[in-house]
Amino acid sequence: MFENPLLEWLSHVHPATPFVFWLPVAGASFYMGWRSDLSLTAMVWLALSGLFVWTLVEYGLHRYVFHFTNGGPIVEKIHFYIHGVHHDDPDDETRLVMPLTASLFLGVLLFVPFYFILGAPWVWPFFGAFLLGYLFYDFTHFSVHAYRDSGISKTWIGRAWIKNHMIHHYLDPNICWGVSSPFWDIVFGTWLPAREQRSADNKHLHV
Repeated sequence: MFENPLLEWLSHVHPATPFVFWLPVAGASFYMGWRSDLSLTAMVWLALSGLFVWTLVEYGLHRYVFHFTNGGPIVEKIHFYIHGVHHDDPDDETRLVMPLTASLFLGVLLFVPFYFILGAPWVWPFFGAFLLGYLFYDFTHFSVHAYRDSGISKTWIGRAWIKNHMIHHYLDPNICWGVSSPFWDIVFGTWLPAREQRSADNKHLHV
């Protein structure tokens, strides 16, 4: 993808990398909230809110950032580096989770407004759960590509995840933006109804 060997190396990532880095950060966030004497009820509600906000961020990033191409050749090239390469080669297992440089940038970019809106200590359990939502997204995205012919395909929810995402890849890249959940696709009308999914070309959907 890059002629520069360093940039090319940075564009590949081991699937365990996000978990090795972000799980301790999420754990530290929960610990910061707990030691601040937040009640268990407050911790739970803040964590649930963080997970909920992640689902919207996931949908928004995929739809409005990863697939934004209306800006000329330079924007299209940036889009290719960010996400287009994945659509060109969706089975490249070294590009199925977000590179650490990108997730660090987004993590800081999102934490700052979270901190100013919520403040300490309420931001800590919120952000910890937000990170767990992100990690679940990376896990789901890696799994539906790397193990769609085995592993999670043996469960009904795994088959649903696979089919939903393969529709985005092989049927219409302008629908099914949610990877870990179709909730916002259903809300915003970008989900393929079940009856249409059943009539889709299963040869291409690999389910």
